[in-house]
Amino acid sequence: FSDNAAKYLSSLGVKTFSNPFGAVYNPHSIYRQLLHITEKGKYTAEDLSFYNGKYFLFCHSALSDSDNQAAVLESANKQLLQAKDFFAQSSVFLVTLGTAVIYETDSAMFKHCNVHEKIITANCHRVPQNKMTRRVLTHDECCTYINKIIEIIKTAKPGADIILTISPAKHYPGEPLLDSVSKARLKSAAMQVLEDYDNKQIFYFPAYEIFRDELCDRKWYKNDGTHPNNKAVSFIMKRFTETSFTNATKHTMNEISAIQKLLRHRPTQAAG
Repeated sequence: FSDNAAKYLSSLGVKTFSNPFGAVYNPHSIYRQLLHITEKGKYTAEDLSFYNGKYFLFCHSALSDSDNQAAVLESANKQLLQAKDFFAQSSVFLVTLGTAVIYETDSAMFKHCNVHEKIITANCHRVPQNKMTRRVLTHDECCTYINKIIEIIKTAKPGADIILTISPAKHYPGEPLLDSVSKARLKSAAMQVLEDYDNKQIFYFPAYEIFRDELCDRKWYKNDGTHPNNKAVSFIMKRFTETSFTNATKHTMNEISAIQKLLRHRPTQAAG
């Protein structure tokens, strides 16, 4: 959903940068990626994991796994540099929480050392599920990681606005009870964090609630029955722009939208 939101805003002239290390869903992984963006100089061989002949980073989901260690590090550090550059330019952060379900594993199985440390993965990188433990983050854990996300952004960018939202996409469509519990944990934690912050720069946008309550018909889903379709994304993002932007900004966005429609128009026949 965050990628679709970024594409929609970008089409209206808003400068966006979405999921620099690939889509991540749980608050811990979002926190870890922001920590890397703000504090890590570069990735080294010690950061890499190794399984089935491939090197990778458990904290990344978009990085191409490879048997070439140098290539993986080069790609990871290129992504890190791009993320740092855009973070430095950013004044608004839209944090989309997708799931409270996490997968934990033992670092010793994937490192060239015998140090046993629990890793919460952002992506499985084709590691078999029997080598991982699935669980749902507790309410307190969700609160902790959401707070850490806010603290990292606020420390680096004190004047930034932060918008929390919950992705309307079903993360576990085949397990409705698990998906419902996961979304409930995220919502409960987000509300708790907002209550604890007496700060007008931290907001909540109800993307999940709009989709589930107002767009509850299956016609708003993609064919997979899991993700909002383009029409639904546009509906939700129009509500977002109505409530999140000044009148002057909305006027400019409407002008850009009108120009883009003209550019997409193709005459049916040449003028005589």
